[in-house]
Amino acid sequence: MILNSDSGMTIWGGVCLVAQWSLVGAAGSSTVSAPIPTSASGLDEPSAIEEIVVTGARREVRVSEAVVGVEVLSREAIEASGAEDLAELLEGQPGLQIERTFAGASIRIHGLDPEHTLVLIDGLRVNGRINGVIDLQRITAERIERVEIVKGAASALYGSDALAGVVNIITRAGREPFSATVHGAFGSLSATTEPFAADQSSTVDASARVAARGKKWEGSLTGGFHRQDAFDLSPQDAATSGSELTSYTLEARGVLRFSDRVSVATRLDYFERRLAGIDLGPELPEVNDNPFVTDASQAVYDRRNEQRTFSASVQPQVELSQQHDLQFGLQFSRYDDVFELDQRNQDRLDSRQDTTDDLVQLTAQYVGQVFEDHLFTAGMESQYERLTTDRILSGEADRGRVSLYLQDEWRPIDGLAVVPGVRLDVDTQFGTFPTPKLAVRYDLTSDIVLRGSYGFGFRAPGFRDLYLDFENRSAGYRVLGNPDLEPETSRSLTFAFEASVIPNTVVRAEFYRNDVSNLIAFLSEPEVVAGQPQQFTNGNIEAAVTQGVETSVVVQWLSFLRTDVSYTYLDARDDENDRFLEARARHRLTFNLRAFSRQLGLHGWVRGTYVGERPFYSADPDDPDTTLTTLADAYVTIDARVSQDIGEHFTVFVGVDNLLNAGDPQFLAIPPFGLYGGLNARL
Repeated sequence: MILNSDSGMTIWGGVCLVAQWSLVGAAGSSTVSAPIPTSASGLDEPSAIEEIVVTGARREVRVSEAVVGVEVLSREAIEASGAEDLAELLEGQPGLQIERTFAGASIRIHGLDPEHTLVLIDGLRVNGRINGVIDLQRITAERIERVEIVKGAASALYGSDALAGVVNIITRAGREPFSATVHGAFGSLSATTEPFAADQSSTVDASARVAARGKKWEGSLTGGFHRQDAFDLSPQDAATSGSELTSYTLEARGVLRFSDRVSVATRLDYFERRLAGIDLGPELPEVNDNPFVTDASQAVYDRRNEQRTFSASVQPQVELSQQHDLQFGLQFSRYDDVFELDQRNQDRLDSRQDTTDDLVQLTAQYVGQVFEDHLFTAGMESQYERLTTDRILSGEADRGRVSLYLQDEWRPIDGLAVVPGVRLDVDTQFGTFPTPKLAVRYDLTSDIVLRGSYGFGFRAPGFRDLYLDFENRSAGYRVLGNPDLEPETSRSLTFAFEASVIPNTVVRAEFYRNDVSNLIAFLSEPEVVAGQPQQFTNGNIEAAVTQGVETSVVVQWLSFLRTDVSYTYLDARDDENDRFLEARARHRLTFNLRAFSRQLGLHGWVRGTYVGERPFYSADPDDPDTTLTTLADAYVTIDARVSQDIGEHFTVFVGVDNLLNAGDPQFLAIPPFGLYGGLNARL
């Protein structure tokens, strides 16, 4: 293993660090444990052991020594949160914005679109974007060992789609000779906007996991079930705001160690989700005599969506010596999606769209200390993707990409690390793109750390951007692709300051700026015809800028009580049209209060989020040359949870989500006020 030896510990605002030192590299092949002193960020929890992360540098490094800042959500934090999927887990985290649409839940980092964040599982890309979005609800919590988040352009290491950052999900491995866990929860949502209305919808969650470990091997099997009834934020019409959801997940993971230096990790996973809801169509004057409409101009549709994903990967790792490692990866993944609209008692406007997305990835990486004070990372990636779908004009498309990258971590003096890097991507459709980056870390004192980086990024237009031909009749719009699109490019600057000068307090501030050229966005057609869907096409915006400041303060008031407060200011502008970018809020505030008593086995937290006004734009039907601006109201969400250990094997918990019942059907279709409770059992 290649690790730096500096001491200290870095804590990011609002992030709970892990309770185990897990050496899981590209192959996830080995695990050791070692205690370290508890820092200002830790509560009186069962352990205080520093986390090893891989995302920021594509190699194993302690959080406290990372040149590029990495935020970590540990397994303990995941279990304490009560989150059922990755979207729920990331909600309320500083600097992250979770958006929920018909395409699922997606993430914004630094004010950039979800398409600009690369999502990985065990270091390999996740495929199956719908409307440009990797739905974070597909990644269920029972699978996750930890989540690593890197903000800022990461194209120098990860290539296309990493303009805003990277979210890497590390899956769970076996750590004991034998272990088993069972989780069950039941909840009740207000089916309407009234918190304690008689009309309620329910949620059911269940998962189980068994794991074992021997001297030369480890393995685990995880399965889960989730069901949620539909909810409706506008009961005056027939449409539902949130879909009925049923999902199943199954994952098998194993590691075989041939020797102390050679290991192979394998993973198989399957996910299936079914969504059902009711939509209203656009104005259709010609069906005025149809008795099966809510009023004289709207048709009613029953919407069904089935999604299935399958993935298989093999990741060998060879430790040539204490200073030299080789890592490989091979993965095949398939994403299937079926989308149906059924007009009630009519078939003229019925539609069905089938999508299959296959992705093959091959990776190879070398990490080694060739010269004194220099640690090199060099690698190659190759991927081939094929899409077959009714949503694009040609019906099918494919592309390939080969990439080479090189990074040097140089520590010329104590406390200073300089990391230059460059990546070269050769795309079968868009040619060659170099993306260099320079990152610097300087430990001013043992309690003050400065970080800075400047780099280039790019994103090649996806199949959807180029060839999409998708009409959502129930929502009244049609989107067409644009084969003449140019790739997006960016220049990204970040500067971060972190200090723990005051006892039991960590303060962090980060400034960032992203200059994006050829930003891909939906552009509406100038002509709007009554009774016809509004038509959009993809186009390049000449220039856009997102810049802002993220600040956070973590205070350990007592051995059992901690507060995390963060504030984010965002300035995101479309320079070409001289307006604020859509759906972004200038101001965002998060607050977390967390308490833990090991002696009592009691754990509780309260989390609050304030999100300011967000602009949304639409064409004026009376004047096609005029753009209408609507400001969505600011909102506040509050969640709370408390859990109690019963002996060594059981934990009971109760919680409340969206205590203030925030949400509206047009701009914030999130689940309403809900109560839940459940039981965890472990062996």
